[in-house]
Amino acid sequence: MAEKIKVFLQTGTIEEADRLRYDEEFRTISLFNKVFGVGVTTARLWWEMGYKTLQEVLDNAKLTATIKLGIELLPDFDQMMSPKDVKEIIDIVTKEVVSIDSECFVVPVGGYRRGKAKNGDVDLIISSEKVEKMRGFLSKLTQRLIEKDYLKHRLWHSAEIKKFNHIERPSVGGRQQFDNFEKCFCAFLQPSTGILRQVDLICVVNPDELATAILGWTGSRQFERAIRDYAKKEKNMSLNNQAIQFEQDGKKKKFVVHSERDAFDIIGVPYLDPEFRNC
Repeated sequence: MAEKIKVFLQTGTIEEADRLRYDEEFRTISLFNKVFGVGVTTARLWWEMGYKTLQEVLDNAKLTATIKLGIELLPDFDQMMSPKDVKEIIDIVTKEVVSIDSECFVVPVGGYRRGKAKNGDVDLIISSEKVEKMRGFLSKLTQRLIEKDYLKHRLWHSAEIKKFNHIERPSVGGRQQFDNFEKCFCAFLQPSTGILRQVDLICVVNPDELATAILGWTGSRQFERAIRDYAKKEKNMSLNNQAIQFEQDGKKKKFVVHSERDAFDIIGVPYLDPEFRNC
């Protein structure tokens, strides 16, 4: 390993990585895996069936309507967003959220919150300090965004999951295990560019779950895996997007978590600002 690091520092590349980058199987499966609703299993199956392009998949594979749409949207979804692009979408969604109920709010998470210069999608948590405000809120919001001509396609809505039981659960960038929050993954029209962007709306009904939801949905994947493994192995705690739990007298108990800093303190690790979680 030390020798490989030395080679990289001297040449700026590693032979094995270059071979992988140019390997046709790797490149093709990676392309297929970019399609909304397609996981690694399906991507590899398409390769094993002899498909080398998305056009071959469209022409020959048996596809759900969602995956067909995912292929059609890929040229748009594959265009990365600057922080300015993301902010434009955040401002639109926030305006519509507040217009429905002024006591509801939006928390941007994902790569944008981590300060990434380029983002493939926009992850937005929607919540309120009052539980009753959030019941049915996501359906109201998506309908309003449709009426305003922003939301062009509802790709996946957890409230309607039975309609999508023939596809792999859609990717959220590989960061989190699925939680029980109501979510809607959308194709959202960015007005200034005319490009359709993937926007993931996450509805957190219970304010007691907001801090861990923000922590979990902020990422990165490696950071989340590391902090959860540490909590489990070193503290005998279970950390997920909805709670930090511990076992007492054979029963699971939840910690009260008011903020991300609380979560870090409970687990016993130093607080890291989001921009330092890009690992």
